Amino acid sequence: MQTLRSLLRKPGVTVLAIASAGLAIGFSTAAFSVLDAYALRELPVRDPRSLAWIYSIGREGRLGQLSWIEYQALAARSHLFSGILAQDREGPPVHLPGRDDYPITAGVSDNFFDLLGVRAAAGDVFHAGRGSDGTVVMTDHYWKTVLGGDPAVVGRTLAVGPALLRITGVLPPGFTGSNRGLLVDLFVPQQVEFGSLRLATPDDVRATDFELLGRLRPGATEAEGRAELNAILRQVEAEGRAPAPERQAALEDFTERSLGAKLSSNAVLLAVALLLVLIAAANLANLRLVDNESHRREAAIRLALGAGRGDLAQQHGAEAVLLAGAGLIGGVVLAAWLIRLAPALFYGSRTYIDFGIRLDWRTLAFSSAAMLVVTALGAWIPLADAWKRSLQPSLAGGRSTRASRWMGTLVVAQMALVTGGACSAALLVRSLHNLAAIRPAMDPDRPLLLVRGYWTGGGNRSARTESLAGRMAEVPGVEGVA
Repeated sequence: MQTLRSLLRKPGVTVLAIASAGLAIGFSTAAFSVLDAYALRELPVRDPRSLAWIYSIGREGRLGQLSWIEYQALAARSHLFSGILAQDREGPPVHLPGRDDYPITAGVSDNFFDLLGVRAAAGDVFHAGRGSDGTVVMTDHYWKTVLGGDPAVVGRTLAVGPALLRITGVLPPGFTGSNRGLLVDLFVPQQVEFGSLRLATPDDVRATDFELLGRLRPGATEAEGRAELNAILRQVEAEGRAPAPERQAALEDFTERSLGAKLSSNAVLLAVALLLVLIAAANLANLRLVDNESHRREAAIRLALGAGRGDLAQQHGAEAVLLAGAGLIGGVVLAAWLIRLAPALFYGSRTYIDFGIRLDWRTLAFSSAAMLVVTALGAWIPLADAWKRSLQPSLAGGRSTRASRWMGTLVVAQMALVTGGACSAALLVRSLHNLAAIRPAMDPDRPLLLVRGYWTGGGNRSARTESLAGRMAEVPGVEGVA
């Protein structure tokens, strides 16, 4: 209580110290939360480090996707992969009472959930070799936001495009697909995609719409896997079923190769967080030094009356801990508010993007560690000054030259840190402005029409798309269709 009363007697210093620590912890914790969501946190799948994306490389050297025919050959003939899945995404409307909704629907091979090690939170997912037409699995996000979290949703039917699908399961919270940040809502097996929804045709050689993800067997390397996949693609080409000649396979890690690569790509956020923590530490130390000087004679009288230096140090440490605790609480509250604002800031109106930015135990651990740094740096300097001060000059009311030097040094450090932060922010704004001013290879001032949709019914999708493009090119005023 004595420590609390001491802090309340100097409300100005107390409020400034708490605000300084709280702002630093709040902003740095929010920055770490964004970094964690964008790069550090692993997706909720089994053994993500053994997974690899499988792409094709054409003769022109560009990465592309693969056809269902190529997928079937790779999945059946590969020995270095324990499994390979395929997926593509479409947007058929979901017919709800009184309105239509347009979620992202992923058409996936029926081994999708088994290969990723994902189980349903309610009901069941479809399994390898047991997928069937007329079924759909939905994410926890779609279940809660669109269907209101109906506990009896499993077994109900959902009108998707031209089909009436039975909901067999709801996925666990946090899983929205295999692509970080992309919010997939519904998953249907290939039996539905090729069947009742008619989103694709499996025998279309030229329809290279499928993303492939494979799991390497223990001990198999990416180079060995790539060589095997290339050999299989050569077989498909020899059979006359390849979309184009001389297609090569390319592998890309499902996760970043190392923490260092993740941190280097997000160094700006880490630098900002560190800068804020250092500024808070310098500010807290300076405020405590000023407080020491204002109560210098009072402390000397207490020492003269028999109080020990240990008693003063104990009170000083207790005050620092109380200030740190209040700053931590304020920082966590501020961080939670900033994290709630983050989706609107980063995603805007793009409802199909969600990186799951949240305040969890890792961000709380980061906040606590940052607060310990602020407390240690901000308390050690004034504590050392209070411990070493001489009794007689303090009773006379003289100023401590040591404290004056520390305050001057800390002011210079604060100015340097603030200047560095301001310059970095200005350079970042300037860089963003320059990027926005770069004109793309196309002419952005001329009208461009983007046609998006999906084919229903049977037939060759590639041939139908080429036919539509030809007819659009004949429209007066249209210079080209790609």
